[in-house]
Amino acid sequence: LFSYFSLAKAFQMTISNMYLYGLLVIVAKLTVMKADVDCSKHPPHVDIRSCCELTGVMLEDLKDKCGSILEEGNGNEFSGPPNGHQHGPPGHHHGPPGHGRGPPHHHGPQHACYISCVFNETGILVDGELEEDNMNSYLNEIFDDAENVEFINNKFMFCNEKRKEFALNMPDHKHGPANCKTNHGGMLMGCVKMELFKDCPESAWSDTDECNAVRDHFNQCFNKETPTDEEEDAEVEEI
Repeated sequence: LFSYFSLAKAFQMTISNMYLYGLLVIVAKLTVMKADVDCSKHPPHVDIRSCCELTGVMLEDLKDKCGSILEEGNGNEFSGPPNGHQHGPPGHHHGPPGHGRGPPHHHGPQHACYISCVFNETGILVDGELEEDNMNSYLNEIFDDAENVEFINNKFMFCNEKRKEFALNMPDHKHGPANCKTNHGGMLMGCVKMELFKDCPESAWSDTDECNAVRDHFNQCFNKETPTDEEEDAEVEEI
């Protein structure tokens, strides 16, 4: 009887080990499949706002507040390049790959004034300093979930450190009136947009093949270098 139970226990352990091994093999295969992204090809074209709910809510709110400033620039000498224009070599993108939908780039005075409007309306960036109380108040106005507010708050804090590092090495470029100083605000908002897309919580993520493919491509193929003055403008083309 003892031998029977010993044999049964050994058999059960063997089955458990085989099951565990099988799971590890599956996970390993899925990891390899996910890592197998062809960075030489363009990912699907999707509106990143439709992929991450958090990104969409914030950017749409900002457009409602300040979008008319960009519209004033359309059709005149300050208008940006045609839709789909990219800076840099082919395959170089500002933002998640496949993000090239939305309004044209704006590099003239109206662009700087738009960024200035965003921070005047929200009070997030004042005289080059991140105002945490104003940021929290604004985020709590447009998001009901405290976890989402904390998540986005952390992204702003992270990106603000990147903005300050960049500002030490490159002075803020000026476009337009003196009252439209941006203090590298375009870089801050562009970074936040990228971080929200890259690390979007599952509860806010649209789990479609297209969105997943774009995010995988972005995480594995998009190595952002320190932007130039002109490139910083492009960071907010979809804000």
